[in-house]
Amino acid sequence: MSDIENADLQDIATARLSSQTNQSAGRSVLPPFCGKLSGDEGLILSNQNFKLFIEKSFNIKIALQSQVQRNPTQHLLGHLAPNANVASTLGTFFKRKGVTPLSQLTATPHFPTTNVLAQFASKAYTDYKTGETDAQYETRLELPLGWKLLTTAFNSSKINGYFGAAYWHPEHQQVVIAHRGTDPTKFGPLWTDVVGVLFKHHVSQMCSASTFAYKVFEVLQEINSKKGVSFQLFFTGHSLGGWLAQITTFTIKYLKRDGNIFLKSNNEQDCFHLHTVVFDSPGCKDMLSQMTDKFDVRLEGRSIDIEHLDITSYLSAPNRINTCNAHVGTVYRIFTDLSRVSWHKKHTMLYNLETHSMEKIVKAFCPDTGQVQKDEQGLLKVQVVIDWPMSTGLLGG
Repeated sequence: MSDIENADLQDIATARLSSQTNQSAGRSVLPPFCGKLSGDEGLILSNQNFKLFIEKSFNIKIALQSQVQRNPTQHLLGHLAPNANVASTLGTFFKRKGVTPLSQLTATPHFPTTNVLAQFASKAYTDYKTGETDAQYETRLELPLGWKLLTTAFNSSKINGYFGAAYWHPEHQQVVIAHRGTDPTKFGPLWTDVVGVLFKHHVSQMCSASTFAYKVFEVLQEINSKKGVSFQLFFTGHSLGGWLAQITTFTIKYLKRDGNIFLKSNNEQDCFHLHTVVFDSPGCKDMLSQMTDKFDVRLEGRSIDIEHLDITSYLSAPNRINTCNAHVGTVYRIFTDLSRVSWHKKHTMLYNLETHSMEKIVKAFCPDTGQVQKDEQGLLKVQVVIDWPMSTGLLGG
């Protein structure tokens, strides 16, 4: 984004917000604003009316529930009953019950299993075929049982190249947004890797991912207020997609969209509990800290703390990608199967591609339990990370 565009956005924000005053001090106060993070007007959704898709399905469920109530002898109530509200966030539950990081992996989940989220992160790399409809695309994706494609979103400009997808489980009222990682054949993702991930500057894919996430979030809020249904929202992604997933977690939790700009939000009542699981991410702590500095000026509203974000990272063996930056949240080391990797690939730069492979990462999770695979001794093939190594630079150690 150019300096001129930033200045224009700042003028818009100033004009729109100048009426907000600090009553005690008797002077104008502008909520925190960052002109570098704005709405993406070039973002295209494959299904602009995905809200109607949810509402139609929800209306059908209500009608069937009403029928069951009139005829209790039918055995459909257990299948049709809406998902009960979770009494507390997962983190609070773990603290109260004294659950350790490793035992979290075997606890009964209140959300999609890690295997399901890994599948969504992997399927985000699948492109549409020429002339393919969403229904045809969904069929070819072979989604996990019970899940439906809501919509995809993309920005095809050369310097952007963003792609994301939103999936919905009608029975559980769960929505997952998966962001695509790096496609080495496209300039936009590579630009994002260098400028955004390595040099920690705001890039256009951040705007695209945040805009898409907020469009879905607004629809869920609207349906929630009209129907009284409680949705759960999840983010996932592999590599660059995992980096974007953490950006959008921050955006939805701490910001609000006003027109084409993002402002700090002080309304906690509308906030969902966001659960984010990413795979072999390059680390996003530095960028999230930078965003915090831009938005958190500690006015009357709540302050921002990235440690409060519910983010879980699964990292393969240390490689050039997952050691780029520091990680935030809970971090696990998983052990992908490298037994068939040749000596040449293990001892050259190809090692990074092998250990970073999303296909291998998906196989690290059991499709039956949804959690990490076990070794021959019946132990989970995973370790809790205390201190993950970091590269000293592109050519450093």
